[in-house]
Amino acid sequence: MNAFTASDLEAASLLAPARHDHGAPPAATPPPASGGQGRHAVRLAGTGGGFSRGTSLRPQESDDTRLALVRERFLSAEPIEPGLVRDTILASWWRCREWHVAAGRIDLSYVRDPDRDTPLARSALPVLQNLRESLAGEPVSVVLADGAGVVLSRLTADHHLERHLDGVQLAPGFSYAEQFAGTNGIGMALESGRAAHVSGHEHYAEQLGDLAGAGVPVRHPISGQVIGAVGFTCWRRDAGRLLIALAQSAAGQVTQGLLNDSSAGEVRLLQEYLRACRHTRACPVDLRGWVV
Repeated sequence: MNAFTASDLEAASLLAPARHDHGAPPAATPPPASGGQGRHAVRLAGTGGGFSRGTSLRPQESDDTRLALVRERFLSAEPIEPGLVRDTILASWWRCREWHVAAGRIDLSYVRDPDRDTPLARSALPVLQNLRESLAGEPVSVVLADGAGVVLSRLTADHHLERHLDGVQLAPGFSYAEQFAGTNGIGMALESGRAAHVSGHEHYAEQLGDLAGAGVPVRHPISGQVIGAVGFTCWRRDAGRLLIALAQSAAGQVTQGLLNDSSAGEVRLLQEYLRACRHTRACPVDLRGWVV
């Protein structure tokens, strides 16, 4: 259950953020109001695979400098030219502005002591601990958050990175939901229900500008509800293109663990649902009050 292949672990040194917008230009105006589909209507573009080892996606320093200037223009309410920032990031910035998230600092309130005696924590912690051992010595942190963005566990193999993460309060008991910490991989994954990556000055908060991160939501295998997220964080300068793939692999293993931890009755209910979907276009959507 917790085995990672060599190709999975190559991600530790290949974390450069890839574009997942498929070239779609960003909107320079606020995203439309929610149409009743979840917490916000804004959704991330598909994360589609297709990484090529022959193509370097490592951002140039000038790119991040230019992005820092674009971020400053946005914070000053100045117009932004299309194509200078990904549309998913721009949509997140608009949400942060609406929530009055502080852009100049990270100053979070301690939410609560992490509850590690939950199905999510029990299924995820062995996976994350296995990852930490496999990534020993690499400047990468593996984070588990619950559905509210509260960090349940943070495993870091690099002491310098660990101290920095303490300074920005990416630590157990603090929430990295987008409405509190601004644009970040974990927060965007929970807000959108899709895999997300954020690098450098794509972060809304200035203090996160030296970091890069990827977040993947964890859905309950029976209900389909997002119950948490797995996140990976590293220095921006070390970022490589497969960080999000590693996060997806870990989230998949956590989901399998949740399925193994489910009761026999819940598994039978899921099997009946899948059987119905194979035989009709109108699949049932209500499983004991859950929307799938």
